[in-house]
Amino acid sequence: DQMLVVREEQHLRLGAQLTEHLEGRHGTIVVELNQKIIDDDRELCSLLADFLALEGFQASSVHHGVEAVAHCRKHNYDAIVLDIMLPGMQGLDVQRQIRQFSTTPILMLTARGAESDRILGLELGADDYVPKPCNPRELLARLRAILRRSPKLADESVTLEAGQTSINPAERRALF
Repeated sequence: DQMLVVREEQHLRLGAQLTEHLEGRHGTIVVELNQKIIDDDRELCSLLADFLALEGFQASSVHHGVEAVAHCRKHNYDAIVLDIMLPGMQGLDVQRQIRQFSTTPILMLTARGAESDRILGLELGADDYVPKPCNPRELLARLRAILRRSPKLADESVTLEAGQTSINPAERRALF
């Protein structure tokens, strides 16, 4: 019980830090069950990686739009969380280029939350769009929803393992 209380306190603390940090920030995040975060905001990358680690995800980061595309060409991800504003290449251009070689689900996470921006992001191929600032738990819930719908993870034979945790997305079951 003490472990659960400590874990919940860490979760809430990191979630609060991430929420505070997201207010007015820009960045791009690429997420995988074993994740790559692509964001020019190093502090956001760190907070998000810590927050997701509490949920059993692993994350590392890259901080430039052009590097993000090159990295996504070389590595397969289960989902990508992408901001519109990045150095080197705008997020919408990153999305267009990724769509040329990948069907990986994309969740836009951006300070540009105007209706026209959301519509454009979705029309260009995003699977979901979350304006900043957002609740980190909502981001996590939307990411999980995208992963549940992902054809790659819909295969009932797929079982994901991290440490002593085993996850079957098709059955929505985790063993630890």
